[in-house]
Amino acid sequence: ANPANPANPANPANPANPANPANPANPANPANPANPANPANPANPVSLIVCEKMVGEYLLCI
Repeated sequence: ANPANPANPANPANPANPANPANPANPANPANPANPANPANPANPVSLIVCEKMVGEYLLCI
């Protein structure tokens, strides 16, 4: 009789999967632009100065 076939050798273990690379860092958010300056308030118009006149001299100005 033919001799028995020898047993097949065990399959070698699969190598470990390499580690996944780290995710790159998220870029920083850009700075918010500065708010534009508020425009200056326009100057108040000059009030008319009313003076009472007596004998050529101004005695009371409002």
